[in-house]
Amino acid sequence: MTRSSSELERVKNQLARHGVPGKAGASPGGEPSEIEARVRDSISALARATADLDKERRRLESTALQSRFNSLDAARLGKAFVNSFRSQLRLPAENLIQAIRSLLDLPLPENARRLVESAMESALVVQASVQEEAGGAGAADSSREAA
Repeated sequence: MTRSSSELERVKNQLARHGVPGKAGASPGGEPSEIEARVRDSISALARATADLDKERRRLESTALQSRFNSLDAARLGKAFVNSFRSQLRLPAENLIQAIRSLLDLPLPENARRLVESAMESALVVQASVQEEAGGAGAADSSREAA
């Protein structure tokens, strides 16, 4: 508001210099001139608009911050779900590999042995992907947090 008061004084001085009758832009009766009233109204409207813009900016910042918190919470929940699912898969994958190893220790016909070996390869791929994702997710999280 100090700025608008100084702006008003500046305009008054300009009006007085340009030969507008009256003292500093006032009409002869001592009342503010029409121009002075317009300037005061404009300055007041500008101050209100500035206050409204500041209020809206604060509201938008608050909304953006809340959205960010919600997004981070959703990401944490997603990671927790994936990690839980991954840990639930580890033990069955280990048990499957142990069972397939036991089958490979038995004397089997050639075609059955190939099927069991194929199952072993698939089980090892599943186990590796479960372990790889567990290690890769932690590294990716660390790099994101560092940034």
